Amino acid sequence: MTLAPDNALSRWLVSEEVIRKWVAAANAGSRGQLIHKHRPLKTIRGPIIVDGSSMEGYQLSPDNYRRYDQPVRIFALMNTDMAVGLYQYWYPRLSQAWGELGIRDKSFHQVVLEAIDQVLAAPEVEGPIQLVRPSVYYKFADPSLEKLPGVQKLMIRMGPDNATRVKEKLKELKEKLQAIPVQQPQQEQNQ
Repeated sequence: MTLAPDNALSRWLVSEEVIRKWVAAANAGSRGQLIHKHRPLKTIRGPIIVDGSSMEGYQLSPDNYRRYDQPVRIFALMNTDMAVGLYQYWYPRLSQAWGELGIRDKSFHQVVLEAIDQVLAAPEVEGPIQLVRPSVYYKFADPSLEKLPGVQKLMIRMGPDNATRVKEKLKELKEKLQAIPVQQPQQEQNQ
């Protein structure tokens, strides 16, 4: 049995330093941030896709949402029980890598749950999303969207249908993660 059909998830994973990269991603995600360097997953290729022009204004294009369809579909099809089993199996190594960061006020398990909560807190935005381009990069025209944490802005950029699928899977994962007894290695217990 595999984590996702046709072992499709493995094509999105970066194979070097996997444990440390997942720990760094969870740590950043718990604060709502995205990591741009040393990601545990491959990046969606290509620039953001917009409709409109500088004269009439820009909108986030539905074609941009489709860029996320494949990885979101694979994530949504992921076997949750197997993912949780792998998490439990690798937890001692994850916890050890967490300890290397020197953060002592919480366990890695707490950080993972906080990262999930950050994604789940992303607002649901329907309809056209207006953008501005004050320089090279596009920004949300709505200041309340632009000030959101990076992981929540990513959820908006992937579109409402994909965001819903990701949130559904994360709710399922969170429920199972909260129910497991995570063995705290001695190093993490003493923090």
